[in-house]
Amino acid sequence: MTFELPEGWTEATPGGLATSRDPVLGGIIDQTIVTGEWFAIANRPGIGPLEGFKNRAAAFAALQQALATAGSADQLSGDESHHNQGAKQLNP
Repeated sequence: MTFELPEGWTEATPGGLATSRDPVLGGIIDQTIVTGEWFAIANRPGIGPLEGFKNRAAAFAALQQALATAGSADQLSGDESHHNQGAKQLNP
């Protein structure tokens, strides 16, 4: 099964480090050298590192969920910028 990167994401090597410069929807998805576990770091403030995933797809899913949750919080607080729409675009 091939994992297709979300729009706006690039990878350093096929199946490896993936990045997006988008300040709201972007971040870094990579794998640790020691344990081989995957992690995600969002560019968006207020979302901490997400760690301990068995594969890259799971790290992307966790980042997507964190962005959607942050977008829901923005909506509740009245901030209806492109945060909410963008989290949906991460879903390949």
